[in-house]
Amino acid sequence: MILKTFCEIISQEVFPSIRALVAQILIEKYGYTQTKVSKILGVTQPAISYYLSGKRGGKRLEMFRKDEKLMELVNRLAKCIVEDDDECGAKAMVDIINYIKDNEELMVKILGPKYRDRIRLWKKIRVVYEP
Repeated sequence: MILKTFCEIISQEVFPSIRALVAQILIEKYGYTQTKVSKILGVTQPAISYYLSGKRGGKRLEMFRKDEKLMELVNRLAKCIVEDDDECGAKAMVDIINYIKDNEELMVKILGPKYRDRIRLWKKIRVVYEP
């Protein structure tokens, strides 16, 4: 039996890559500085530098970049951040989590086939946003 929970998997295996993608979008598309992005994402400026170089969150970056729907959701999150809309950002994060969780193929790519039974169990979990 694998004891990692869905929340652990998301925080350890998914969020670093999502942060890296958001940081890249904020810097390249919206002209933010690394310092400003670090404050927004609650990490250090060196962490942002690591995100941009692929040293942190890089394991999944190319896989995530190739997923058009996921990138659409990540771009929406970045736009919510630019618009300083916390509710929009919270909804975008929930949509990202649910999209990844519901995509069994993507989850297997992230975690490996040994998690397949656990992934099917996690699909029954529904993450919701209630303001």
